[in-house]
Amino acid sequence: MDDTSPDTPASASAVLPKDKSKKELEFRGVQSFVTIHTGIGDQKETFMVPKSLICCYSPFFDAAFNGQFVEGESQSMILEDVESEIFALLVRWLYENQIWQGDDGMVAAVDLAKLWVLAERCLMPQLQNQVIDKLGDSLTLILGFKNLKKNLIIATQELVEYVDHTAGDETPLKRYCVQLLLFMFSLEKEVRGSIGIVSLHQRAARICMEQILGKGLATDVIKSLMTSFGHLDLVLPTWNAKDYYVNGSN
Repeated sequence: MDDTSPDTPASASAVLPKDKSKKELEFRGVQSFVTIHTGIGDQKETFMVPKSLICCYSPFFDAAFNGQFVEGESQSMILEDVESEIFALLVRWLYENQIWQGDDGMVAAVDLAKLWVLAERCLMPQLQNQVIDKLGDSLTLILGFKNLKKNLIIATQELVEYVDHTAGDETPLKRYCVQLLLFMFSLEKEVRGSIGIVSLHQRAARICMEQILGKGLATDVIKSLMTSFGHLDLVLPTWNAKDYYVNGSN
């Protein structure tokens, strides 16, 4: 039977409660594999993943491959709207419980955000929470790059733009990005006199604001208010990654 369209997997997740207990991972006996096709055109890629492994960690795939959907009969799924590089991060996490790629293990901040959104779709809160932890590490490591100015501004801009256009209004990922922008503007208050790093963070935040809101009066007002923050006796709440975790992580 032909593979299903990208619309079918969404129905698989819709009928399954998000708090369903994780299945037990089975290593004994002959292992069966499922086939997952990602991307479109030249970016297409096929992944062969142990069925017990992916169904153990994802109720979304469990419902699809063990239910009455077309995927249950074909044991394959098409995810044309998922980038192959991002799905590869998910598969690597299934095997190693770690998020990394390349020789240095670094994952771009925007790719981490894409992985978080994919994990949300696949009902994988444990992966979502690890992404939040990794996201903080990724943005911190940018400060060690030789081309600090370029990397910081580009990384922040790509991350915030993607989250603004993709994540839901009340998602932990969007709240994380809001806190990130507040943090950048607050550096003037926290690191008075350290002009280099402070100005770069603030410039990155301003560029992100203009990309999201456009250049206009509202944007100017917000940027002015945030700049004034550095001269007020206000303290931001402690930034704890766990505040942006989703429930259901085992």
